[in-house]
Amino acid sequence: MSGKLGHLESYQNSLIEIKNLLEKDDALYKLFLIDETTSLDQETKSCLAKFIGEVRETIDIALDRINSFDEYCKITGNFRLAIKTDTPSNIMLSYIIIIRYIIEYLIVVPDGMLNDILSERVRYLKKNRHLFLFLEDRVKFYLEYSIDEYSGYIYSILIGNLNFVFDSKFSDFERLTEIEKNINLKHEEIVLIGNKVTDFNEEVEDLFNEKSKFIKDDLEVKQKKIDELKKYLENLSSGYNFAGLTKAYHDIYSSKSKERWISLAILFLLAFVSICPIGYKIITEKADEFNDVMIFKYIGYSALTIISLYFFRVSLQNYNSIKAELTQINLRKNLCMFVDNYSDFSKTKDNREALEKFENIIFSNIQLNENNIPSTFDGLEQLASLIESLSKRK
Repeated sequence: MSGKLGHLESYQNSLIEIKNLLEKDDALYKLFLIDETTSLDQETKSCLAKFIGEVRETIDIALDRINSFDEYCKITGNFRLAIKTDTPSNIMLSYIIIIRYIIEYLIVVPDGMLNDILSERVRYLKKNRHLFLFLEDRVKFYLEYSIDEYSGYIYSILIGNLNFVFDSKFSDFERLTEIEKNINLKHEEIVLIGNKVTDFNEEVEDLFNEKSKFIKDDLEVKQKKIDELKKYLENLSSGYNFAGLTKAYHDIYSSKSKERWISLAILFLLAFVSICPIGYKIITEKADEFNDVMIFKYIGYSALTIISLYFFRVSLQNYNSIKAELTQINLRKNLCMFVDNYSDFSKTKDNREALEKFENIIFSNIQLNENNIPSTFDGLEQLASLIESLSKRK
């Protein structure tokens, strides 16, 4: 950087680079606190795009009048503020530097040829303050200071550098003194505002940390409740499964119970029927009428009794078989009542064989008791032998 160059002239390449960046399609996302996912209405996007055009036009003016700005704007130039292009924040701060040059130029050269165009740049910013919300707090602060207070600061510096005696009216001197006083007051207000902004940022950060901790703790509590409910639902689902199995066995048990009562009724009926033929004959026949024909009649009644007794035995065996089935079904019902807890116990003891034994019992076939059921013709052969022997005697 040569010492002969003015401040703006030394950053001419940086200004050109900023201009080129602003001509790209993604310039909107480089300058403002938004990204492609931010939801904006069409009017806001149009205003932001126009703002970018305003920044680009201001940079063009600075490039066109770079020598005039360096010549007349000594106060702003003496700050030697660097014009950078590495971040969106620095691009906007460089734009603010150009605005300050324009404000000082309007004060120092009040009758300049392009003052209307320059004034329009400042008026645009004052009319569109609402767009500052999309800028970083630091950029927003310096931009508002520049358009509201920087002109007063220039006046105060010019007043302080006056080396001649004022011949103007005393009222003019008072006005300038009042302006200087107001400027000093404004500077104090700016300092107070800066301190308030710092305090506010600290409060926001503390509040954010507090809320973040609260939300994190609340999420942990809710996650714990969710895990507990999940475990409860899993146990409940398992319980319903065994409840369904128990109900199935209960239905079978009810059906078999009805069969048992029907079988018992048939059993009593057959017991009564088996003694009716011979009993009837004994009661109705007289003792002195005994002969061979009567013997054959008794044999016939005896045959009916024996056949009834056979069916009685079959019915008795069927009744006993139903009782055995009911016992097995009742056992399975009782096992289903605590097999769930026992399965958990088996898991903790790493004993899968015990659970398999339960499964073998619960899901095994119900055994029918078919022992000692008389064959179809059991007893009839003896009856035939008896009839044959009596026939030979005759």
